[in-house]
Amino acid sequence: MTSSLWRALEQLGAEGAAACDWRRHLGDDWEICRAFLKPVPGHAETVLDPERPARRLDVVTDGEDRFLGIVADDAPDGPPLPLSAADVAPLTLDWQTVADALGKTLGFTANRYESQGLTRQIGTAQNGSDPVRPVILCLPAGHFGDHGRMLRDISARHDATILLPSASWVTPPIQTLASASRLTLVAVAESLAEIAAIASVPALATPPAVKGSKKRKKPLFRIQPGWRWDMLTIEVAAGGRIIVSCDGQRKEHRFRKSNSRTHAKDYEILMHIASKSKWCNPPTGTPRNEAVRRQFYRFRETLNELIGIPGESFDMEGDNWKSNFKVRIHKDLIEFRNVIEADEKPDVFEDWHPMFRANSTME
Repeated sequence: MTSSLWRALEQLGAEGAAACDWRRHLGDDWEICRAFLKPVPGHAETVLDPERPARRLDVVTDGEDRFLGIVADDAPDGPPLPLSAADVAPLTLDWQTVADALGKTLGFTANRYESQGLTRQIGTAQNGSDPVRPVILCLPAGHFGDHGRMLRDISARHDATILLPSASWVTPPIQTLASASRLTLVAVAESLAEIAAIASVPALATPPAVKGSKKRKKPLFRIQPGWRWDMLTIEVAAGGRIIVSCDGQRKEHRFRKSNSRTHAKDYEILMHIASKSKWCNPPTGTPRNEAVRRQFYRFRETLNELIGIPGESFDMEGDNWKSNFKVRIHKDLIEFRNVIEADEKPDVFEDWHPMFRANSTME
């Protein structure tokens, strides 16, 4: 599957178009993309004017298996366009074939299909033990008013991944809606182009498992009945240490350094949250989004194992992850905190945050 199919869908719409229009838009990718289209009975009512692509020509019969494309008004400015039956054969999107191909490419499970409309669930995705999220494909009809219709369709979805043809549909109103409804927006054309360029697959689901079994971390505490995340306090101390307290108990943990010069990523993330009181992954579609999103997922998994309290350690508030526990800088780093909060100093925590640091090893 190539990004050119999604560019063509933006222009022609998912309701169907004449085969000659698909060929014109797909160019050299026509044969590759033909598998994702299926014929429907009859013939197309209009075709694009090859001389003036913004104009449509009405299709009329001209004998058996012959057709003409004519200007709709009474003042044609050129001869009719001869067309064959193959040219005007209507082709529409094969949703199931597209869903199966996208599932393999983007890393979700194409296991559920809605059969009506231009916004349909085509599968599910899951990160580890997180709840299963539906994957929704939202396509334009190729008409004026598509954006409003797509916005209405998306507003009916919650806690889902929304696939859009390209980044041009990720408009401010749709981004605002996505933040309010906990939607992840994916621009398919750009994602496919990036995959083709770097020959790697960004996953909507769990990252591939590492060979061998992963040894789970031993919880710091013997969890008592009634313990909740909001009873927990984590203090980020010097030397890669954290001091964790809950219900009168106090434990210390040191994260192992990634190398001789770099602190562990989990420690850096806690340092950032202590400074900013939140975590925000890079915007969907940006080069670092996938690497940082995976790192933050692994951090939450590690934290859940280390602490052992049931329930969610973080909640989403718009685009931000807010911790359900208290996290702050320990007194031996108060001086460092004062330096970074001084107005005349740059915010050096941006150098600690994986989404900003130029020498990050997460990619």
